[in-house]
Amino acid sequence: MKKIIKLLSMILFIVITIIFATANSYAAEFMPGSMNSINNHVIGVYFAPEEIKIYATPEENSELIEIIRWNAHGVEAVSQDLSSKETFLAFVPNKKYALMSVTSENENNDWIEVIYNKKTEDKGWVKNPTFDRFKTWLEFMRIYGKQNRLYLLSDIPEKYKSMHTESDESSQLINNNFISIQEIELVYISGNWMLVREIDYNKTAQIGWIRWRNNDGNIFIFPKLDSN
Repeated sequence: MKKIIKLLSMILFIVITIIFATANSYAAEFMPGSMNSINNHVIGVYFAPEEIKIYATPEENSELIEIIRWNAHGVEAVSQDLSSKETFLAFVPNKKYALMSVTSENENNDWIEVIYNKKTEDKGWVKNPTFDRFKTWLEFMRIYGKQNRLYLLSDIPEKYKSMHTESDESSQLINNNFISIQEIELVYISGNWMLVREIDYNKTAQIGWIRWRNNDGNIFIFPKLDSN
């Protein structure tokens, strides 16, 4: 009898251990940290569904080169061993955000080309029949920059950290110290410029214009998608 109880206890312990390990194996959420982590040829982002079929060309009868599935635990791909950080530009699974980098659209705008392996820069086409999952950078910033706080990406050139009185690089600079900035709020966006409200650790606010993208397509600012 004692052996049976001991055996049952061991089985129960193993079951609990497996359940606990599974419950704590959620993939870590992340967002881009540096300017160089975003390819400057990217034209926007694709809010990926939980299953992504990737084709060689923008036609359903073309070669199906990859199928990727994701959930809160991470990514599973059919042809490659991929991680969420290799697949996505940003990953906030508790909000159902899995953003892929988009590099092109077809003429009808119902197919988009995405980077599905950032390490090798492998690309393929996904069907976008409802047009709602793809956002150009400008659309993305207008919607999600307004809904969330913003943050500066690291390694951006110093000149793009300065606020201006107008949306013009020749306009007067505003004396601001980005080291002490606690929050950046989007007020208005115009082209590659944002009118923002910066709030420092003393809760002092300043309003001015900053570049969120340069003419080469480099992105300097990103919404804090996990802030709300």
